[in-house]
Amino acid sequence: MKKIMRIPMTAVLAFALIFGVGAVKPANAATLKGLVAPITIKASDGWGSTNISHWFGPDSYTTDFSAYSVSADVYIPKTAFANDGKPVHVNAEISFWFEDLDKSGLLPMLRENEIMVGYDKDNNNYWYNGWNESEQKDVELPFVKSVTAVDDMVKVEIVDAPVSSTLYTDEWDEATDFQKPWTDAIPEKNGHINASVRLGGETPFAGKFAVSNVSVKVGDKTLTVDYNSKENIGDAWGDVEQNIGELKATGFNTTALTVAKTSVSVKAKKSASIKVTTMFDGDKVTVSSSSKKIATATYKKGKVTIKGVKKGKATVTVKANGATKKIKVTVK
Repeated sequence: MKKIMRIPMTAVLAFALIFGVGAVKPANAATLKGLVAPITIKASDGWGSTNISHWFGPDSYTTDFSAYSVSADVYIPKTAFANDGKPVHVNAEISFWFEDLDKSGLLPMLRENEIMVGYDKDNNNYWYNGWNESEQKDVELPFVKSVTAVDDMVKVEIVDAPVSSTLYTDEWDEATDFQKPWTDAIPEKNGHINASVRLGGETPFAGKFAVSNVSVKVGDKTLTVDYNSKENIGDAWGDVEQNIGELKATGFNTTALTVAKTSVSVKAKKSASIKVTTMFDGDKVTVSSSSKKIATATYKKGKVTIKGVKKGKATVTVKANGATKKIKVTVK
C-alpha cells in the first residue's frame, strides 16, 4: 500500500506568505484562457485519463534532450477529488514529430515525478507528492510551486518540471512496463515540439479540466503559447473519449456556477433574462420553478429567461457542475 506524504495546502500558503511566492487568488470575475478537454474516469474499471497537448512547431529544436523542461497551470474541478483521499494524477511530457521519419518520440516525466494531488477530508485541505515505486517512498517535488484551492477548482502550478533526457517511442514494452527506448538515428532538424499534460485518476468522475500558461524551456530559450490565437493550438485524446480532436484556446471560470441576480421582479406576461456563467462552455445547466402557475423558467446560451404568469412569488432554481443557485421571483 502506498504511503502518502501529505503536503497540505496550508503549508504551501504559509511558505508563500513568508517568501512572497504566488499565493494570490484570482478574482472571481476573471475569465482565464487555456485548452479544455473532457475526462471520464469510469467506476467499472477504476481508471481513466485525458491528455491535452500544446503545439510549438520546430522552434528551438535540439537533439540535446537533457535541455528540456515544462511549465503549466492545471485547473481541476474539486468534484474530481474523492473524500477518501485517492489522488488525481498529473503528468507532463514533451513529444516530437519527425517528419522525415514519419514517427514520433517523447520525453516523459519520470515516474517518481508524477504529481499526485489528493483531498484530505479531515483537515479540509489538498496535499501533493511524488512516489518512488522501486524504493517504496514519497518524493518531494520542488517543481510544483503550489497546489491551491481557487473557488471551485484546484490549481496545480508547475514550474520547470524535468522530463527524461532519454528519447522514447510511443510503443509499450511489457517487459519494463514502460515505453520502448528510441533506437533510430535522431534527425538534426524538423522535430516539431509538443508539450502535453495528462490528468488521470481512480475516482469516478465525468467532467472537464483545463491547462493554461504552458511553456517549454530549451536551454536558455523559452517557448510559449499564444492563447489569443484564433487557430487551433493543440489537441487532446482520452482513454474513454479517444480522439477528442484539435483545440482552440477557450475561456473558462474557476467558479462552478454564477448567476448575475438573486432576485427579479417581472410583470405578468413579461419576461426578464439573467446571465448565467458556468465553469466551461457547454456545461449542462438545468432550471426549474417552484410554481409554474406564477412564473416559468428556461435556459439558453448563458441566460435564464423568467416569464411571469400571474401575480405572486416563486423561486427559480439553477443547477450546474454540482452547484445550485436560487432566484427569488416576484410577479407583479
